Amino acid sequence: MTPAFSYPSIGFGLNFSFGGNGVVTSLGVRGFTDNEEDKVAGSLGLDYVFGENRVRPTVGVVYLGSNNYIGLDVGFGSGQVEFGLGAGVVDTADDVMPSPIIREIDLL
Repeated sequence: MTPAFSYPSIGFGLNFSFGGNGVVTSLGVRGFTDNEEDKVAGSLGLDYVFGENRVRPTVGVVYLGSNNYIGLDVGFGSGQVEFGLGAGVVDTADDVMPSPIIREIDLL
């Protein structure tokens, strides 16, 4: 069995959060726990909320597609918890690291 490797990645996107102030639009940056296409990963982020001139830290989960992501998050800001939906771009790796070739050597 070969070990699995994953590399973190960073993405940028548009987010919509739902909380006490209705629907709020923001631009955000996200750090992901993985960079492989067609995988689910965790995320930590920071959004700039338009119209409120504030930043919103987030934690969530995303699906990484082909150089894009879509995700759900929970944000904390202005004294309340906000639930968000976001999408954006990320540099994903489409090739999985090849497994090493192991050759059997017969000793005579």
